[in-house]
Amino acid sequence: MTARAVGPARASRPRRALAALLALALVVVALAAHALGPYLFGRVTLQNELAVQLKATSGLRIQAHHARFALLPRPRVVTDEVRIDDGRGALSLDADGLTGDVRLLPLVVGRVELSGVALHRPRVAVDLAAGLPGTDSTIGRALRGRDEHAGATEQRLGSLSLQDGSLRVLREGAPPLILTGIDVAIDWSDLEAAASLTGSRRLGSERVDLALWLGSPAVLPRGEPSAMVLHAHSAALDLAANGVLAASSAGVGEAVQDRPTL
Repeated sequence: MTARAVGPARASRPRRALAALLALALVVVALAAHALGPYLFGRVTLQNELAVQLKATSGLRIQAHHARFALLPRPRVVTDEVRIDDGRGALSLDADGLTGDVRLLPLVVGRVELSGVALHRPRVAVDLAAGLPGTDSTIGRALRGRDEHAGATEQRLGSLSLQDGSLRVLREGAPPLILTGIDVAIDWSDLEAAASLTGSRRLGSERVDLALWLGSPAVLPRGEPSAMVLHAHSAALDLAANGVLAASSAGVGEAVQDRPTL
């Protein structure tokens, strides 16, 4: 009994030692990358990587101050003041800072690719009269209903978080629409995937929580319907609706609810 019990115990020792060595190697690599990150990805390199990725994904331009790379506790790019715009006056955004999570596999080959972006205290201005963006970006092609460029060459999307933001929308023949105290997270991995929006904002002294899910958001600009699930909750309101969202002939979203619940 004793001799047979000793055998498996001895056999497990090399496996434990190998696991410990692998863990130690990962820690060493992580610390080395953390120390070498500022030299591998300098300020100019990071700003160029951000500009190229944002232009390919959304068609927007970015000006970032003091961009820097950090590996721990997770790979990320951090910048101070940020300005993003489309160059046409349709959209502009100024934020106190940006934090972008970096995908690991592209990082292995020395390329910075963001999987998610958080904007701190963004001030967003939109002019609806300026029209839709061009077709030189992934989102621009989706908004114009162009799918001839779809496929493996499309830029992957990701998640976007706005923290304590504000929105000003200019509408022709109407006063500006102004929203403040916006906290929202948008998750849309690629054009073929579903998208979700969760967030909250203050309405007077009350805070409203909102959750929206769209099954096929990319088909909406082409006039096709998308499945929709909507939840809104506050101290005075609790609303849930399942249905279909479609674009009307006027280009305005039109919801058809199957099962609204108050």
